[in-house]
Amino acid sequence: MEACSVRPFHRGVYENLWAEHKLSVLAISFKKFRAVAGKLGQVPHILAFLQSLGRTLNEPLGDLNNALLNVFDHMKLYLDRNERMKLVDLVLDESPTLPTVFFDLIRRKSISALYGCRIFFPQQAYYKFYDFGDSPGLWICLGPYLLHLGFAGIRARFQARMGISPTELDERLGRLREGIPIGEYSGWPERIRKTLENNIAVAVSPGQAWLHPRLELPLPELDSSPGSRAPKSRFAPFMALERCWDTDPAGIPELPAFSAWKEELSRERLPELDWDSETNWDSETNWNSETGPADGFRLLLDAFLAQKDLELGKAEAGAGNGKTRPEENQPDA
Repeated sequence: MEACSVRPFHRGVYENLWAEHKLSVLAISFKKFRAVAGKLGQVPHILAFLQSLGRTLNEPLGDLNNALLNVFDHMKLYLDRNERMKLVDLVLDESPTLPTVFFDLIRRKSISALYGCRIFFPQQAYYKFYDFGDSPGLWICLGPYLLHLGFAGIRARFQARMGISPTELDERLGRLREGIPIGEYSGWPERIRKTLENNIAVAVSPGQAWLHPRLELPLPELDSSPGSRAPKSRFAPFMALERCWDTDPAGIPELPAFSAWKEELSRERLPELDWDSETNWDSETNWNSETGPADGFRLLLDAFLAQKDLELGKAEAGAGNGKTRPEENQPDA
């Protein structure tokens, strides 16, 4: 599996993203639930979907207990009678430990359909999710493009952005896998917590913090083998867009101004990349060359404009813009 790859969007990936958000949105409003889901029709309006999802998630969550009852409906087949009764009692008592108890059960009972349920995760980076099966790793849904980070790419990102050694990273992730008190997690350096939360790697409850169950440990060591190298700098234009969206989620799903995007296009902002000499995206001397910043931005701009035309009815859907047979354009890692 490659450390990093990019491809045109596929509706199945967006449907998987929506599956993780359904219960959170349902807890806000059934009307909002239908509105967001409606954006993924026969011709997916992915930009409208991301915008609608983001606006909805900014609204206050409804009654948390009602939201957790929806989660309970998905859990109860995995629980024995005593466990079900205990959860019902906690709900009726409005216990503040509910989110902690629920997610701990999800982990211990291996209820994989709820591993990414966003009720238990910080709301930033709502356009990312961890996949499994043939495409394990982190999917980053950048409108008309999909960026995929394999586990080697995730290690490269975590080490570089956290500024810690491979050994310390492994130790911290190992502790999170078992769960740590929220007070201890809150005491970790901000750059470590920010990196974890911006990559939806940590579930947080009032009492506990856990590593995302789909993050397979140990992460592969970085070396020179094809699947274990740091991502190449050819992915910089897409990661710069991701950085812009992480910095200003209100800007999702719009393409930022060229100046804001270019500011993120550097070794300092994207330290996880292998900045080779063949692709100098951040070089002023290559401004108008085949690998210069303007060309990288134009690549994104053309795709975003084409997707907007499609969603406004100015273009017809076809292969590459969402209307495909199920067996076509399946993403691979």
